[in-house]
Parts: sequence; structure tokens; C-alpha cells
Amino acid sequence: TFLVPNDDAWPTVAQSARVEGQESGARETVRLLQQAVSLDPEFALAHGKLAEVYIGLANAGFEPRDTAYPLARASAERALALNDHVVQAHNALAEYAFHYAWEWDDSDRHMRRALAVDPNYYNALSHLASHLRDRKVVQHPDDDKFR
Repeated sequence: TFLVPNDDAWPTVAQSARVEGQESGARETVRLLQQAVSLDPEFALAHGKLAEVYIGLANAGFEPRDTAYPLARASAERALALNDHVVQAHNALAEYAFHYAWEWDDSDRHMRRALAVDPNYYNALSHLASHLRDRKVVQHPDDDKFR
């Protein structure tokens, strides 16, 4: 359920990686990943990638946060229910928890899990740097976790 989906689902995920990058590309990526998930509902990686694209749409202002973030959470949770090693899902849940739910401990847990799964995953490293910076700016006076 991770890297070996049915034969019809994988090409749509591969194609989705080539169209991402701007609003029209991100929306096409969502379409392709939704197609992959419908072809193979147990394809965990497709669910995880879909979660990250939803986060990207919200963060770029292309989709309302109250629409995109819950969709991201649902996709990420589905991915992790299938396979706890989907780094994209942990990364998306870290973003969801930090920027939408304001659950910083949950964000930290998912970010650290994403980096444990893949210490070189660029999106997780980039988000961790942003989280550390943002948390330092808005942290509660009693919160020593990131000092």
C-alpha cells in the first residue's frame, strides 16, 4: 500500500509530479492524485501527496483554509492509517497542526516523525525551519521548548 499500488494508479502519481508548481498545476495535481486514489484506495503515498498539495493550495491562497486544511488532514490521516512511513502525510499533519489547529506539540511530533522517516525530505526540513522561526516569534512566554 505504499510504493506498489495497482498498475493503473502509479502513472497518475508520476504525472502529478510534473504539473505541480502554480495554481493550475496544483489543481491538476489534485485531480491526478484523486484519480490515483480512486483507482487504488489503499495507495498510501497518493493520499500523503494529496495532503501536501492541499496544504500548498491553502498556504498560497489558492483555496480557502477552511476547505483545504481539513481535506489535507483527512488525506494525511488516511495515508498514515495505511502506512505510518508516509513522510508527506506526517509533513502535512505538522503543517495542519501548526498553521490551522495551533496544536504546536502535535505539529512538533509530526515534523519529527517526518524527519525520522526521511531526514533529507526537503519539504519537511523547510517547514521545520519555518516552524522554529515562527514559533520563536509567537511562542507563549512560558514555553521553553524552542529556546
